[in-house]
Amino acid sequence: MKAAVMISDNRMKVIAEALEHCGLEVICGADETSMKAIEAAADMLDFLILPIRGVDDAGMLHVPGTDYPAGPMIARLRPEVPVITGLMTDYLKALDHPVFCYYDDEDVRNANAALTAEGVLYYFMDKTPRSMFEYTVDLVGYGHTGRQIVKLFACLGIAVRIVTDQEPEEGGIPMISYDIWKKGQPADVIINTAPARVITKEMAEGYRKKVLIIDIASNRVGVDPEVYGMDGIRVEAAPGLPGLVAEESAGNILAEYLIRKWNLDEQ
Repeated sequence: MKAAVMISDNRMKVIAEALEHCGLEVICGADETSMKAIEAAADMLDFLILPIRGVDDAGMLHVPGTDYPAGPMIARLRPEVPVITGLMTDYLKALDHPVFCYYDDEDVRNANAALTAEGVLYYFMDKTPRSMFEYTVDLVGYGHTGRQIVKLFACLGIAVRIVTDQEPEEGGIPMISYDIWKKGQPADVIINTAPARVITKEMAEGYRKKVLIIDIASNRVGVDPEVYGMDGIRVEAAPGLPGLVAEESAGNILAEYLIRKWNLDEQ
């Protein structure tokens, strides 16, 4: 069997190595020359594994130093060959081709959320000049990642107020509805995990103190672009945090998904 892996970061290198260990022939796309080789061999592939962030709205693949059109490559695939991505974009949804997203898998979401929480802690410490224990924290969103952040911060003794419309849970975790929160004053640090615009220019103009916003939502959509650069507001759009703090572990999570879903260890 043959797979093409786009090497957008070290997580993808881990995936390529794991597939080779399973006996697959792997072509790595790391520059324009190797991308052209993948396109030429696309009709012989059994898997096309895109960068974590998939394909942009213009249909371009991005690896460091190279942008390459995905369309001709995908068009040459056999109809049954799966395309695997980390982010399901509109371009990929529109394809008449089977597309799979790692993060649709429950095991992947849970394992990746724990690594993301580690990354948030690292980013928090890196972007604040004082001890982390001197800050109050609001967490917007309480899904897989939000729960892991709260769990990790609780272990360190950092109290977090959760902004969510979910019903309160037992255990006394502070929660506030989004509608009430957006009309009031935020904590010193806001961590947004929600994949939606949750902080508008009008809200930020009402903040009466300096605020750090760490946006970890996919495509960094949580903050109105006009908030960036406002006096007293610092917005940090975090990169892929699992790949930042634990690239080997993050890559193994994704590789294990591929091996498990397609029984590659039995080939």
